[in-house]
Amino acid sequence: MKSLSIMAILAGTSLFMLFELRFLIRLTRAPEVLGLPYHKAMAWKKHFFKLLLAGIFSVLFWIVTAIGMSGSVKTSRYISRDMAGRELVFVLDVSNSMLSPVDGSSSRLQKAVDYIRAMAAAMNGSSLSLVVFKGKAVSLCPFTNSFDAFEEALLWADPKAVSSAGSNVGAGISEAMRTDIAPGTQRLLVVLSDGNDTGGKTRLEAEKAKKAGAKLVFIGFGSMESVPVFDSMQRAVLSRSGKQVFTAQDSASIQLWADASRSPYLDSAAPGSLALAMDALADSFEGLDVSVLNGKNGVKANIRVEHDAGETLALFAMLFMALAFVLSVQTPSKAAKKTHAKAIRHE
Repeated sequence: MKSLSIMAILAGTSLFMLFELRFLIRLTRAPEVLGLPYHKAMAWKKHFFKLLLAGIFSVLFWIVTAIGMSGSVKTSRYISRDMAGRELVFVLDVSNSMLSPVDGSSSRLQKAVDYIRAMAAAMNGSSLSLVVFKGKAVSLCPFTNSFDAFEEALLWADPKAVSSAGSNVGAGISEAMRTDIAPGTQRLLVVLSDGNDTGGKTRLEAEKAKKAGAKLVFIGFGSMESVPVFDSMQRAVLSRSGKQVFTAQDSASIQLWADASRSPYLDSAAPGSLALAMDALADSFEGLDVSVLNGKNGVKANIRVEHDAGETLALFAMLFMALAFVLSVQTPSKAAKKTHAKAIRHE
C-alpha cells in the first residue's frame, strides 16, 4: 500500500512539473505580448523568478515527502550505552583434532584461543562465557563481566578439560543455551571448530538456538588438507580399525550449520579472517559499531543507533511548502498601492 502511495506521489509530481514548466515558459513571453514598458517588464521578470522558485520548492516538497514515506533513508547518532545486556558465549572445540598444526608453529586450538582472546577483549564489559566440548560439553566460565576471570578460564581450554572422546559440536551449542535469554538481552554464540562432528545434532541445536533468540557465528579452523591427529601426550589417535586418524577442516559441514541457522561462516585460513570476525561480532549485536567495540573502562561503549529519518524529512517538506507558498503570493508594488488608494478616494 505504501509503495502505491509513493508511486502516486511521484507520478503526480511529474505531471505537476510538466504543467508548471509549460506555464512558466508562457509567462516569460508575457511582457512582449502585452507590450509592457521597461520598468514594468523588469517587475514582471522579478515576479516570474519568484514563481519559478515557488515551483522548485513545490517539487522538492513532493519528492521529500515520497522519500520520507518510503522509509529508505536512515539517520544515525552515537549514544553511550551499558553493554551489560550483551552476552557473548564462545563454544570451543577442544577435541584432539584441534591439536593438529595449521601453519607449522601453532595448532588449530591455539589459533582459536587467539581469536577468542581478541574478540573477548574487544567486548570487555559485556557478559562473557566459555563452553568447551569433546564428546560432551562443559562450561569452563559461566557468564561474567570480569575479563580477568574469563582469561583465567581460557587457560584451561584444552582436550584434558573434557574426558569423553569425540567432537560433539551440538552438545557445545546446547550447553551454551542451557540458560534462557533474559528479556532485553542479546546473546551471541561464537562456535569455533574444525567441523569434524561426531554427535550428528549440530544442525538441530543451531536451529534451536536461533529460534530461542540467539545469534550464531561459525569460525572454521584447519586447512583443506588432511593431517594426522595426535592427543595431548603426542600419541597418534587411532580409529577403531587401528589406523591413524587424519582430519582436515570440514568446511562443508560448518557451512551447512551456518545456513541452517542463517548465520555467517568464516574460514580462519582466509586472509583478514580476524578482522572479518570482528565485523561479524559487531553486526550480530544490534546497534554496535565495529569501530567502537572497546568500551570506556570496560563498562560502556559508544553505540551507533540508526532510526528512520521520516521526522527530519517531514520538517524539510514543511519548510519547502512554506517557501513555495510565500513565493507564490503576489505582493502589490508601491505604485500599485498608490493607484489603488487614489481609486478609493475618487470613489
